Amino acid sequence: MTNRVPLSEQQYRQKPCRKRQVPVRFIGGPLPYRAFLARIRQFFDGPDEHLDLIASGLAGGALRQPAMPMTDQELAEAIREFQKAPPSEDSLKKLGAKLTRKQ
Repeated sequence: MTNRVPLSEQQYRQKPCRKRQVPVRFIGGPLPYRAFLARIRQFFDGPDEHLDLIASGLAGGALRQPAMPMTDQELAEAIREFQKAPPSEDSLKKLGAKLTRKQ
């Protein structure tokens, strides 16, 4: 089996790929929510109601990952503010607003 090399933008436009609809370098997308949740877990010391609420929010679709990448510092600040409030749907919505805000 031969190794496939991703096509440059010009090569892709000149010679469409017959087997794939998308060039190799565009395949992918956002992290699965579990990988994002693992990144969030580093800001918690152990099991916590806030963490459980975030996990269920990501799994159920009530909370979405940031559209734009966030630094660890920005994510840590959002998590700290979330932890200050009691775990509730309102606090989860506020966290979601911070994660999905446009920069």
